[in-house]
Amino acid sequence: MIQIHYITIDNFGPVKYFSEEVRPLTLFIGPQASGKSTISKLIYYFRSIKDDLFKTILEAENTENPHADFIRDLRSKFLGIFGTTKHMRRFKITYKYDTNISIVLTLKQGYVYIEFSYELKHLIGVTKINSLRSQFLSVIYNLFERFRKVLF
Repeated sequence: MIQIHYITIDNFGPVKYFSEEVRPLTLFIGPQASGKSTISKLIYYFRSIKDDLFKTILEAENTENPHADFIRDLRSKFLGIFGTTKHMRRFKITYKYDTNISIVLTLKQGYVYIEFSYELKHLIGVTKINSLRSQFLSVIYNLFERFRKVLF
């Protein structure tokens, strides 16, 4: 079964408003400087988050706050792709992986604010529960398998 994601962009770069399904193959056609590359980069950003999440899960035993580390890594990735946000107008970008799994990016006081759906917060936060590596990996593996189809 093909998993269809959704992206909604409000006031980001050259894109005033955009909302569309994101399928395994999505093409953008339009005039130069109309936002095609911006939309493509955002889709890349959100689709590659699974790699960041997996890294966070594997390294969670070695950190005090995996949720904060995950947000820091996502902010750094965003800055690496789009540059500084200090000059940007307020924006809101929502990416839905599934009905209950989503990430929302907004700009607040010049900084990217990242908000996770409850299910994603739980997946990240559950890494604090287990201190023993074998128990930790077992729980994470089961959770990761649950979300694998949605995130991949």
